[in-house]
Amino acid sequence: MPKNTRLIKPKIAVVTPNSLPPAPFPLATATAGRRRAPVQERALRTRSQILAAGLGLATELGPGAVTMQLVAKRSKIAAGTAYQFFTDRDAIYYEIYEQWASEYWARLMLATSIPLNTQNWEEGLRGTIESTYRFHHEQLRFWPIVRYVESTPAGMRAARKIFVAFHARSLNWLGPLFRAVGYSPAETDRICKTILRISRGHSAVTPITKVDLPELIESSFDAQQTYIAARLSEAPRSGSRATAARRSSGRSSVRQS
Repeated sequence: MPKNTRLIKPKIAVVTPNSLPPAPFPLATATAGRRRAPVQERALRTRSQILAAGLGLATELGPGAVTMQLVAKRSKIAAGTAYQFFTDRDAIYYEIYEQWASEYWARLMLATSIPLNTQNWEEGLRGTIESTYRFHHEQLRFWPIVRYVESTPAGMRAARKIFVAFHARSLNWLGPLFRAVGYSPAETDRICKTILRISRGHSAVTPITKVDLPELIESSFDAQQTYIAARLSEAPRSGSRATAARRSSGRSSVRQS
């Protein structure tokens, strides 16, 4: 089967014909506190050392206990050098968060590349839930920084951008399923938002262990599957068929009497 390659920051993804192209990463231009965009190899290496030090210290000490001085010491550079790259500790965290979010976005894009329909929606939904939960489990080392950043004003704005962007994606991924059974664009929009909120409500608030992973996947799938099944059973077309059948049955009863 012929395939195309499309760029998803920071990866190149392989997609099959008739699948959805990846949407742009919503935080591509949103990084806060970056003072210097290095181009030389030595500067790039120093920047990577700073980010690695920030991630390691946040994991060991907790995000709130880290200082720029500790980051500089771990990176084996002067504190002034660290400030040449980032305005403060939180700017380092936000950069790490953006890297994590870009990987998460790439995973979402691949998991939602095939639009859902009445035949494949349960399989597609489960596959997406499994993919994203496994990503969270695989990225445990980022968890303290992710939660810290999302508690800050800048992080809240970033999380909101991701939610809005994924809602737009869901209208192309989930939308065909609901439009096919008679829901209007406005109703489909509302349903997709509700599904995303259900998904967020079942997101883990602590690091996901290997033991907890199957239960969390199943819990999230059950909640979303139940809601989607209910919406499909109440679909306008289904309702119209049921109403027509009742009217037909009523006319037959009148004629027989």
